[in-house]
Amino acid sequence: MGQHVARLFRLGPESISAIDNAWLRMGNPGMVINTLFHFDEVVEPQRLIDHLYRKMTSIERFRCVPRQRTWQEQSVIKTSRHFTVHAQEVRSQQAFDQLMGSLVSQPLDESQPLWQFHVLKDVDGCSVLLMRTHHGYADGAALVGVLQVLNDEPLPATLALSGAGSKHARLSELKWLKYMFDLLKILTLLPDSRTLYKGRATPDKQTVVSDSVPLARLKAVGKHFDCTINDVASACISGGLRRYMQQHGGNPDKSTLRVTVPANLRTRTEQDRIGNVFGHYFLNLPIDEASPVKRLRSTKQRMQALKDRLHPLVVYDFLGVLGWLPRAVQQTMLAISANSTTAVMSNVVGPAQQLRYAGYGVAELSFLVPHGEMGMGISTISYHQQVKFGVAINKDKIARPRELVDLILQELMALEEQIVN
Repeated sequence: MGQHVARLFRLGPESISAIDNAWLRMGNPGMVINTLFHFDEVVEPQRLIDHLYRKMTSIERFRCVPRQRTWQEQSVIKTSRHFTVHAQEVRSQQAFDQLMGSLVSQPLDESQPLWQFHVLKDVDGCSVLLMRTHHGYADGAALVGVLQVLNDEPLPATLALSGAGSKHARLSELKWLKYMFDLLKILTLLPDSRTLYKGRATPDKQTVVSDSVPLARLKAVGKHFDCTINDVASACISGGLRRYMQQHGGNPDKSTLRVTVPANLRTRTEQDRIGNVFGHYFLNLPIDEASPVKRLRSTKQRMQALKDRLHPLVVYDFLGVLGWLPRAVQQTMLAISANSTTAVMSNVVGPAQQLRYAGYGVAELSFLVPHGEMGMGISTISYHQQVKFGVAINKDKIARPRELVDLILQELMALEEQIVN
């Protein structure tokens, strides 16, 4: 409520927060979140476009472009600059993956608000929608709120999307010794192993998403081994990465692979805050463990140990400082820190209810996490009792990304076999 009142009495455009400024400066298209919606029928493109345009422009942030450290609202937002219809038929998985890789490698138009949609009218008899939004506008948690706003009928909102909100008063609540210890630990992280996945980000991407997996399967594994769904998904990713390395000349037994894991930092009073309110944990994936069960248990132990750390707050504050410094300083610092990790690994809880846009039901939902200076991003999202994994990686890094997501699913099957046995 206070944010709505503040907006009514705000003089001039809203200032861009330091943290959002840091994310805006991290690259285009490198820091664009790509979300895919698979419909269960062929849509009428103009009907869908009219619906999405009306819903997107109802959110103040998405009517704005970042200029001179402020969000400047545009009086005219043309659909032709934000929506593209692809009428050609796509009949194979390979053709779809190649088209996605091409689309997500394109930069957004920086003269316009940084979002766009691609409507693929006929992908094997159904339509697919690609939504592209710059991370500087909204993080993963905020984007879930946006997906709900786009729905035909109001859903139980996780975010009211009402603006930047007040500044955090976090440091007064922290245990300073632990905070300083974690800061020092992050600044002195040694590089992980130079595996076939590791490398600096390049503009050209390969992207793949897995088949849908019933959420009940992950729940059953988690229940049997006393783990969370997040533990199970992370262990499946570890196992898939290990299996791919073994099949393509890598040596996971003597390798470390570190990922950054986003963590939402919104407090109870900030659940309506759009923008970026999150930090990262730093997690070493147990790719050196030979047993699927041991990998799962090791993942659980490592995730539990991280929950006592203040890494996300430290990273949030660090990026906030970089957002105030010159761009060249930020780029140098991020390039140095990226050397200590291989990938971003993001797990998002999506809407539990089925989404409907312009009357069309969204059968499947997936997303591709941006990975900044790093060469790979791995994502997991739950939606309507289904789970999908996604991989975005430099085009020159691995030859068969589709094989990697299949191996992630094989790891889940291996854990299920352990339950049966």
